[in-house]
Amino acid sequence: DCAVSESDDNILSAICTTTPRYIMGVPMYLFLVVYVLLSTGLPIYYHFKVYGVLNWKHSALVFFLGLNAIVCLWEMCLFIRIELIHAKYKKYAEDFKGKALQVALQFFNLDVNASNVLSPDLWAEVWASYAVFDPSYANKQSFGFYVDVGNGFTTIMPTILFLVGMSKPICHARSLGVIGLLSFYQEFYGTCIYFLSFVVNGRYKNLTVSEVLIFVCFTNGLWFFLPLLGIYVSWQFVETNSYNCVL
Repeated sequence: DCAVSESDDNILSAICTTTPRYIMGVPMYLFLVVYVLLSTGLPIYYHFKVYGVLNWKHSALVFFLGLNAIVCLWEMCLFIRIELIHAKYKKYAEDFKGKALQVALQFFNLDVNASNVLSPDLWAEVWASYAVFDPSYANKQSFGFYVDVGNGFTTIMPTILFLVGMSKPICHARSLGVIGLLSFYQEFYGTCIYFLSFVVNGRYKNLTVSEVLIFVCFTNGLWFFLPLLGIYVSWQFVETNSYNCVL
């Protein structure tokens, strides 16, 4: 049932009436592009400045780790603002029925500014929008909810540590490799189970092929293939106790 209840209406109206309207800001898609360029480009530049080499494994993992860091923060917001996410999802499921692509376009055009960039309410939009493709993210009893919340709280520190340590060694390579093996395997395993849950529960049935490929397979596929690369690199760190794999 996608009808918006009175309590859901109260949650939504409270957000609308207490959130000030800002004029200055950038659209969400531009904010994310700039974030990815900085979180990927700066470690690659530093690595090149120190070692004088560009390494595709280092670059690919820097891209993934920077992306995973911000997603970890979103996943914390999923836990903090699940009630708001559930209320917004029910509204979006009704408003965007049969046109799920439009909810993604709405999200990428949201205004991001200095006053709301750290607000959990803004990043709750990630999950309220994605829940139109997979309703499990608006349901705190689902596996999808808990696997992402768990990822957010438990992998943010290993993610940042591996990103920094791979670009500027701060500990023995073997020690960093052990941390990487644990963290990357957790992400890979969680993604495998998520895909299984998505298929077995038939959540693809109300989506077009392109929507499944772009918003489910591609986005989640990054958390399937790149953790595998992370596992390989981590194993090389453990086996050789050196960072030669990314040099």
